[in-house]
Amino acid sequence: MIINNKTISILSCTLLFSSCEKIPLATEILEKVSEQNKSVDPVPPASAPLVTLAPAPIQKDLPKEETKPTEVESIQPEKPAPPAPEPPKFSNELLAAVQNWTRIPKSVFPAKPVIANTPVDLEVRTSSGQVIGTSLNPVGTELQVLGTKGNTLVVANLHNSKLRGEVDIDQTDFKQLLAYRFELNQRKKIEAQASRAKQAKLKAEESIEKPQQTQDLDIIPDPLDFGHGRFCICRDCREKRLAKTGSLKSGFGLEP
Repeated sequence: MIINNKTISILSCTLLFSSCEKIPLATEILEKVSEQNKSVDPVPPASAPLVTLAPAPIQKDLPKEETKPTEVESIQPEKPAPPAPEPPKFSNELLAAVQNWTRIPKSVFPAKPVIANTPVDLEVRTSSGQVIGTSLNPVGTELQVLGTKGNTLVVANLHNSKLRGEVDIDQTDFKQLLAYRFELNQRKKIEAQASRAKQAKLKAEESIEKPQQTQDLDIIPDPLDFGHGRFCICRDCREKRLAKTGSLKSGFGLEP
């Protein structure tokens, strides 16, 4: 039987292992090993790192800002629109009173001054008719109306009645002047009638006698321009004229 080196090594290893199994471990070694095992703390299992959340900050009640009450803009009432100019009309009643401008009542004269839109020559004459002085009045001059001759007006200087002349009626605002006075007279009559009717109604309701207030129809304010022309008869212009002239009695009303 041939035994080589390889076989010998295998047999040696086998004997070695078998002999090791049969050798008993010393008790001291066993005790030390058990004590070491007890002293070693168990390793905790690996786990995900714990994340600690910071506590949410406590919100303190902040003092509320005092809101100032908004000032309510004062709503101003809209101002009424200014009245529109209201020139006097040449009504049928007026044309009938002046017979279509062919016969003007004498109660009109002396009328209030008129304005000429053309130059007017004024002369001073003697009783015999001789001219002893002249005066040329430019456009826009106020002239005093003394009477009529057909379609012309007899006019005079405001400060010297001896300076007289003639001018075409259509070259002045004489017609507008008469229409202005006629219209105001008509309105005053209507207002007087309404006032009397109101007083009668109050008297009937209260059974108290009250003195009737009569209006003087001859009180016609002078034609003055308050932005709507000299002869505007709107309410605004009428009130301003009355406030300026007061109760001045003109006496130059035009009766129909």
